[in-house]
Amino acid sequence: MAFDPITAPVDYILLADQPSPGIAEVVGAASLREWVERNGYGVSGGFSVFQRRKLAHFSVKIRLYTAADWAAWAAWKPIVDKLPTKRGVGGPAAGYLKIDHPILADLDIKAAGVEKVGQPEQTADGEWTIVIDFIEFRAPVITLAKPEGAKATPVDPYDAKIKELEEQFNALAGR
Repeated sequence: MAFDPITAPVDYILLADQPSPGIAEVVGAASLREWVERNGYGVSGGFSVFQRRKLAHFSVKIRLYTAADWAAWAAWKPIVDKLPTKRGVGGPAAGYLKIDHPILADLDIKAAGVEKVGQPEQTADGEWTIVIDFIEFRAPVITLAKPEGAKATPVDPYDAKIKELEEQFNALAGR
């Protein structure tokens, strides 16, 4: 079933399987694609070639309203504060965290690394907002594609010799 924010709103994210405090809003998430334009010298027009799927950079705005929200933030904050301890490609060892929200799931974003944790800012009376910036983790996948077009059929040397002899026979026979 697809996400329906009207009938089933979700106002939190799960980060490392822990629900975020207050009210969370996912902002700027996207499925990005890189295209390369190709054209020749002195030629008008051209064509584009799909290069790769790029990593998404997105933010989560956490809005805190009550003392209970601030206490939950203090308990949850170590998840986003923890710095990666090892270099690696993907997974917890590289500092990426499992992340879940219907909007992110719709974009096939399942893990992310924390890029920045902003300071609490008062955005309205009784409302404080903390912005956390993330970068998507996506395991590398080879995306090179074969050029589209006809492939020449290999010529069998025996078939070529038979064709040559048939042509010589037909020429001698006057056909």
